[in-house]
Amino acid sequence: MREVRHAQILNILGQEGYVKVDSLSERLGVSKVTIRSDLEYLERLGKLRRVRGGATCVEGTHVLLPYSVREGLLSTEKMQLGSRAVQLIESGDTILLDASSTVHALARELRRRTDLTHVTVITNAMPVTQELLQCPHVQLICTGGIGHAANDCFVGPLTEETLRTFRANKAFISPTSILLTSGLVDSDLFSASIRKIMIEIADQLIVLCDHSKLDVANPFPIAPLDRVTTFVTDRPLPDKWAHTFERQGTAVLLSTSPGPTASRSP
Repeated sequence: MREVRHAQILNILGQEGYVKVDSLSERLGVSKVTIRSDLEYLERLGKLRRVRGGATCVEGTHVLLPYSVREGLLSTEKMQLGSRAVQLIESGDTILLDASSTVHALARELRRRTDLTHVTVITNAMPVTQELLQCPHVQLICTGGIGHAANDCFVGPLTEETLRTFRANKAFISPTSILLTSGLVDSDLFSASIRKIMIEIADQLIVLCDHSKLDVANPFPIAPLDRVTTFVTDRPLPDKWAHTFERQGTAVLLSTSPGPTASRSP
């Protein structure tokens, strides 16, 4: 019976990408205590990763989780990435902020940067819009478009057309994942399209990427690795990544090591 239940849990997780303890308890007709025990056991086997209130797929596979779920994953790392990346913003900049939960953390830090003036922010992300709407040192431009509930953002032809009317100094992007061979990739076709345009209209591409996003395959390409100007991450990179970025002149910043503003090497 236990083995059957474990198979059911993994089947649901494979289809939905995220499971809640409460929901599994109701669907499988067992107590929440039993479900928590099941999740602990399956995590020890490497079959899933427990998060607050439920579980997600293990690293190496990626599905489009709801924004509210993603925002709670690796929240400390995202806060650190946002804090480090915000140091790259200067007064007078026009910047693009994507609809990732990591870049939302950057928006929170930007709201606190009262030393800045006349920063123009262009975004398709509803959480970023809400974060910066009343921020006196930010001129906010929200693209509008078709609402994408899972990503809490706007996508589609109207969003793309609006973006193409602008030019920005810097684009701050946090893709679903990143590969040495394919570069920045996404799990969602609509978001990939928006990020592509943001990168096209920006002079600099600044990527925020925690360790869990490295070497994870996803189907929709965004941009090659050599397009990245600055790479902000939370852990020292494996040698193969460090050598690649050094060879192509990409600046690498560690979120745990505050330092001066970085730019692409000559």
